[in-house]
Amino acid sequence: MIMAQDIAIDPFDKKNIFVSFRDIGLQISRDGGNWWEWACRVPFYYRGGFRQAYCFTFDPERKGRGWAAFGHDGRIYRTDDGGKTFTYSGIKELEQESRKMRKAGKSERAYSEWHGFPVWKIIVDKKSPIDSRTLYAATSDGVFKSNDGGKSWEKSSKGLENASKIQFLYISQSNHLELYAGVGRVSGKHFDYGVYKSIDGGCSWKNISRKNFGAVLGMAVSHQNSRIIYVSAKTYGKNGFWSPTGLWKTIDGGKQWEKIDKRFSFGLIAVDPANSEHIFYGLYSRDLNKEVPRLLESMNGGKKWHDIGKTLPLCCPKQVVFDSADKKKIYYIDHFGIYEGILKK
Repeated sequence: MIMAQDIAIDPFDKKNIFVSFRDIGLQISRDGGNWWEWACRVPFYYRGGFRQAYCFTFDPERKGRGWAAFGHDGRIYRTDDGGKTFTYSGIKELEQESRKMRKAGKSERAYSEWHGFPVWKIIVDKKSPIDSRTLYAATSDGVFKSNDGGKSWEKSSKGLENASKIQFLYISQSNHLELYAGVGRVSGKHFDYGVYKSIDGGCSWKNISRKNFGAVLGMAVSHQNSRIIYVSAKTYGKNGFWSPTGLWKTIDGGKQWEKIDKRFSFGLIAVDPANSEHIFYGLYSRDLNKEVPRLLESMNGGKKWHDIGKTLPLCCPKQVVFDSADKKKIYYIDHFGIYEGILKK
């Protein structure tokens, strides 16, 4: 099983593509996707953790620099030469917690993303000094922050004490102190799910979606206006794997939410950086006899949808990623592959 998780395009060279896989690690292409190389030449054993890659984030202003997240113990590595070499830049607090779990007798099979501490997303504050970047990491144990490019990390989760699994994290394009976090589903446990907002650079957080919906499955914040947010989530009070889902939208930063679609999804929602009303939404099938997976596009904020996935071998729609180096190009990530497309305006 090959499970693509994330894709990142080099902002300085669009031919450099980094893909994170949940089961075969981080792969790099330097020719636009024709040939691929392994980022980490290590044995593929479970405890090694390098075969589980969760995300890669480029520094938008320093060529060759980026951060990759591996394994289930807060492991982050930094590269300054475009992925040729990596140095450790991880969250030591999560490493220590992981060791405690192992000593407590957790099996390797149980030590998964539901019980371990993977880093789901890393974001860069573009307004921070280039040589001492402010970074934020979304983890299964809250949000962590670094003010020195990842050399050290501190937990930045006041207000998130009952909202552990932060899978989605965004920073406002107009105010670098404004952040949004989405709390994902945790199997067998009850948490304060939903969307949280920080207006002080992650020092404190407040729930802005309480009782509107449950666990967040997917989330997209507009680049043009961070008050416009789309969220794919479980119905409030329903946390089962097959529980009903829906798509919600706010245009006032979470004061009011509108449910704009009630079909079943595993979370794919993406918004065009150049147009807050241009969105993509992925539907999942619970029973192929009754419904099929779909990739939908809307040009008016979800009022009307067009099925654009008929030529794709859809299985489990996961992400649509916009190429920052080529504004006309997008990438679609499914459970078993990645596809390149041209963005139609």
